[in-house]
Amino acid sequence: VSGGRLALDRSIRSRRSLERATGHRVLGLIPKVVDWDEDQIQNVALEHPTSPPAEAYRTLRTSLRFLTVDESVHRILFTSATAGEGKTTTVANLGVTLARAGKRVLLVDADLRKPRLHELFGISGDEGLATALQGASAADLVHAVDGCDNLAVLPAGGALAESAERLGSDRATEVFATLDGLADLILIDAPPVLPVADALEVGRYVDAVILVARAGTTQPKEAQLASELLVQVGAPMV
Repeated sequence: VSGGRLALDRSIRSRRSLERATGHRVLGLIPKVVDWDEDQIQNVALEHPTSPPAEAYRTLRTSLRFLTVDESVHRILFTSATAGEGKTTTVANLGVTLARAGKRVLLVDADLRKPRLHELFGISGDEGLATALQGASAADLVHAVDGCDNLAVLPAGGALAESAERLGSDRATEVFATLDGLADLILIDAPPVLPVADALEVGRYVDAVILVARAGTTQPKEAQLASELLVQVGAPMV
């Protein structure tokens, strides 16, 4: 029976299968540690800096350095095909590793539907990007991260109705222009591509887009469609 289940499971399980599905090269592989709970795995770069997953995020950081040698790469969007594939965890851990390498890094939670980034750093999520999109000063809503110099977070600030329209508005363009002056790199955590249009809206005015997939969960067709949708709106997939 288990063999039959394996035969029916067509999820992505290798670097090659993800590259084949999306048409883009894989920048990094993060191992799953089976004897850790989810809370431990979420902010491993901050809490367990010598662990194998933390080292894998440092390897991903090295891959990103080749992208960011060109100073025109400033805003990087992280998304996935569907929910639960690890994009928020990736943004948090990569932010820590980049900041510890000397970059001034700002993490922006642009998931205005199910925001979680603030939870990984133990900061308040009451105000943030949603507040700024409604007229508040974005710079005043940024939180420094305790225990990690050079790293700051702009939470989502709660759910926001018509979030796709808000993220594609002129006000959103103004907000991100303000944030540009606060850091060397801005890592943006966006909702998954297939259920909602939010990531497609933000993807139009970033410098690079990274698609996160989860081994054993993400289906090739999902990764392929998400990649195609991003490319169709002119998002710079890397």
